[in-house]
This record gives sequence, structure tokens and C-alpha cells, in this order.
Amino acid sequence: MASLKKSLGDGIQRQPISEVDDGRRRTSGNSRGDPARLKQERKEESMPHVIVKLWPGKSEHQKRQLAEAITKEVIDILHYGDESVSVAMEEVKSQDWQDKVYKPDIM
Repeated sequence: MASLKKSLGDGIQRQPISEVDDGRRRTSGNSRGDPARLKQERKEESMPHVIVKLWPGKSEHQKRQLAEAITKEVIDILHYGDESVSVAMEEVKSQDWQDKVYKPDIM
């Protein structure tokens, strides 16, 4: 699992928290035997990708627990393999919530 923060200068911290990639995805056509190409294909095919938007202040441990729970539920409910699911956390300051989350995503 990754723990990488990337500030985009828009008041939102995007944080990929969990991308399960254990090499169990089936190979296809031209990529057989080429580990680098297989890894790239897996990254390109990662789906679904779940984004959680929340205020800053939660610990890495809390975010990791949430990402693991979301990943488990996506696998159980949608029947995707664990190599297919990724979860990211986007920290949005409370003063930015209305414009950056509520209006564009909720209303």
C-alpha cells in the first residue's frame, strides 16, 4: 500500500492509499513473460478507483483502515479481484468544502 501525498495547488491533498497489485491478474497476448509490461497493464486496468474526500486531520492509520475496508467491500459486492481495486484519499480544507466538494460532487 502506498502512502504518497501530492498537493495540486487547489486546496485538495490527493493521497493514494491502497492499490492492491499482487501479480495474480491473468496475462494477455503480447505481455506473457514480460513482468514490466504486465505491471503496466495492471496499473492501466485498475478499476474501480474509489476517491474519498475528507477534511484533513485523520491519521495515516485511520485512512489505511478505511481504504482496506472499502477495498474489501468493493471486492465482496462487485466481485472484482483484489488486484483491480484502488482507493485514494483527498483531503479538502473545511473552508474549501462547499466549492470543491459539495457543489460539484454532491448537489
